Amino acid sequence: MAAKKIKGVTTYGSITGIYFRKILSTIVYVGELERPGLRVLDFGCGHGVLKASNPHIDITGFDIVSALSEVDDWKQVAFELVVSNEVFYSFSKQQLEQLLDEFKAYNNDMELVVGISRQSSINKLGAILLGHVDAHGATKLSPREEKKVLLRHLNIVDRKTVWGLADVYRLKFKS
Repeated sequence: MAAKKIKGVTTYGSITGIYFRKILSTIVYVGELERPGLRVLDFGCGHGVLKASNPHIDITGFDIVSALSEVDDWKQVAFELVVSNEVFYSFSKQQLEQLLDEFKAYNNDMELVVGISRQSSINKLGAILLGHVDAHGATKLSPREEKKVLLRHLNIVDRKTVWGLADVYRLKFKS
């Protein structure tokens, strides 16, 4: 069954699906999500592909689109690690700063695993060729600005590049 198309929510069909599934497998690897007892919050879960692809991992999906979210409020869920794949670019600097402050207040020891599209000319060409001309239409923060905000609050634990198109960071809050 195909996922219902919702504006701004990634679908995993055809070639686009290959790209996003590679990012998700990189997220699982970089974040070491298969650690026993680890509870994960998929922040911006969309159609829940991370959870569906990894049913052995304790993942709770949260999305601002309530029909896609498993919970109404992420603060009501127990977790030690947040995954957010290509979501924070749609936040303003102030919104991301506030969210990071909320995450830190919730659990100063938590980790974040963040996928960031490079939004390069190759990404943009691919989006056009695949008919996703609005792929980064909600961008409020460039990848550089997004990383700058994240690195003000967090240290890099690990980082992997996905085909030169995106980066996956494992981050931990600064002391």
